[in-house]
Amino acid sequence: MADQFDNNKDNDQEQKYEKFCFLCRRPESQAGKMIDLPNNIHICADCMQKSFDTMNTQMSNGNYSDLFNMPNVSMIDLSSLQNPGNQAKKIKKKSETPKPVIDLKDIPAPHKIKATLDEYVIGQEYANLTGLDAVHMGVELEATYRPVKSFELKGMFSLGDWKWKDDIHFTMYDEANNPIGTYDAYLKDVHVGNSAQLTSALSASWEPFKGFKISADYNFFGKNYADFDPQNRVNEADAGIDSWKLPDYGTIDLGMNYRFNITKDIRAIVYSNVYNLTNTEYIADAKDGTNHDWKTALVYYGFGTTWSAGFKVIF
Repeated sequence: MADQFDNNKDNDQEQKYEKFCFLCRRPESQAGKMIDLPNNIHICADCMQKSFDTMNTQMSNGNYSDLFNMPNVSMIDLSSLQNPGNQAKKIKKKSETPKPVIDLKDIPAPHKIKATLDEYVIGQEYANLTGLDAVHMGVELEATYRPVKSFELKGMFSLGDWKWKDDIHFTMYDEANNPIGTYDAYLKDVHVGNSAQLTSALSASWEPFKGFKISADYNFFGKNYADFDPQNRVNEADAGIDSWKLPDYGTIDLGMNYRFNITKDIRAIVYSNVYNLTNTEYIADAKDGTNHDWKTALVYYGFGTTWSAGFKVIF
């Protein structure tokens, strides 16, 4: 781990300093990427090319004695090749100040934002749907069982069948209340959305001593169809097709409270609750999509495990 930190530190230092060409002394920001040689020597591409060109010219002429007099090579101090400490020191690069992702100067004034939103919202068409009725049928059961005074069981069950009664004919208007056209909404026998039509619950509470009670609850939700706008059901192919049905789910909650008297006329309650104990992932609500399936629906997930605690005084 220490080696890793050292390497990161070296890399940071390398990024902060520039390399100098050993021959022309130009920094990398001016000469371009350097060619690295042993003993921490760096040469720019221009000097390297000039050196090769000079060597080729001298050798082609057969004049080997002039090799040591060619440009850029005569300035090399051979002793410095063995002692990299004699090289010119590197200079720090100028750090660039990062630009902010969002510039506050570019944000429009509040009244301009409101005007833009008004253009979008107010400019929408609307419809006055009349004769839209739903038939609600179902059955509900509740029961309570107390085998002893300190222990109680409660249960409930509800099964519904809620459907829209008829197709309807309606007129669509623009924002100026001018009629745009008339349409048919195909809603007959389509289940009402946005509410679970199958629910059940089971709870248990126990009071081990006076004033102190603990409880556990299980709640189940099923047969819940995504919410939808009836005026969007104008395609005859949608006739009789339900909106997307959300997956069934159940949650477990725990609770505790203690009631006691502070004085003869003042009472107090200390309580604590844990909701969705098992951190169940579930979809609590949804808006139906064009294909009436999970791929096109807009979903809203429920909360994971949450808790609350408090102290209440009753005068």
